[in-house]
Amino acid sequence: RYAGSDRDRAVEKITGIYGKGTGILWITYRGKGLSKLNISLKDFVQYRQIPGDPNSLSGSGVRSVYKDNFQHLWIGMYNDGLNRIIPKEQNIIIHYKFNPLNDRTISSNYITAIYVDRSNRLWVGTFDKGFCFAESIYSSRDLVFTRFHFNDNLEVQDFKEDAAGRVWIGSQNGFYVYDPRNKQLEHYGDLINQLPEVQVINIQSVLYEAPNIFRIASWNRGYCKLYVNSDTLLTHENTRDS
Repeated sequence: RYAGSDRDRAVEKITGIYGKGTGILWITYRGKGLSKLNISLKDFVQYRQIPGDPNSLSGSGVRSVYKDNFQHLWIGMYNDGLNRIIPKEQNIIIHYKFNPLNDRTISSNYITAIYVDRSNRLWVGTFDKGFCFAESIYSSRDLVFTRFHFNDNLEVQDFKEDAAGRVWIGSQNGFYVYDPRNKQLEHYGDLINQLPEVQVINIQSVLYEAPNIFRIASWNRGYCKLYVNSDTLLTHENTRDS
């Protein structure tokens, strides 16, 4: 339970709360890093930026958090890149930053979405420069990112993987879909059997129901449901999307 004053409570601006039913919650703050809360023990562990300490957070504002199946914690900052905490090295925080002179770094330092797919590929979405991914993320601390370039700034808020292993990227321009089998990226709605109206939906969050339903929370169209019934990898029905 928080025991601070009303003034302290007003200062602590919480930006998110994350958990997977394990009894552990992660609470992110706009200016005070993040906290790990063990619900049963009512115990807080605080992660913050400590000036001059390379093993602290790279900034004070946390925008997104993701804990993968190997218990690696990925922390997306507002303007300070991506941070990583490895389970066996709790006292070390690894930083990944955008470098304009190196196109194998992350796309931007403003991280809005993080996801690890079934092939252990790390996806990083940004507020202003689209998205990127890194492969073989458990073989080394040093990650090599593949960026996707767009003519305009692209905001990415969510990732989902479908039953066929493709990654659906939720953006301000609807969905982009990456197929790892042929390493192709498509903008959903470009193909003849896809609804072009999806491209005007500003996607904020997505729930995926296998094999072919996407439930979308949007910035400009409220709640939407995309039922994909013409994709041969998800269904054998030969009819148009609805």
